[in-house]
Amino acid sequence: MIVVADTGPLNYLVLIDVVNILEPLYKRVLIPSAVADELRADDDSKGQAEAERRHLKVTGTLGVIAAAHRRGLLDFEAAIASLSWTTLYLSPRLLETIRRLM
Repeated sequence: MIVVADTGPLNYLVLIDVVNILEPLYKRVLIPSAVADELRADDDSKGQAEAERRHLKVTGTLGVIAAAHRRGLLDFEAAIASLSWTTLYLSPRLLETIRRLM
């Protein structure tokens, strides 16, 4: 699977020191030059809307972390605990849904 990385997930994976999970999860990770240069997003929702318009699968930070947990690359709860110290808003409802699906 080829993945085009957006600023948000990359930023949070770097902040909690688990960005190394990308290589074993995905065959190829593409980082657009704008993301690599700035690592900050002006409007992530525009990128997500464009990906959906093109019928591409969209996965955010929690989805990547859940996939890494399922593959045994990290502990989901430890990653969530680390994320709680960042500015990422973790919806309790979304977290509960992901926990039930794992």
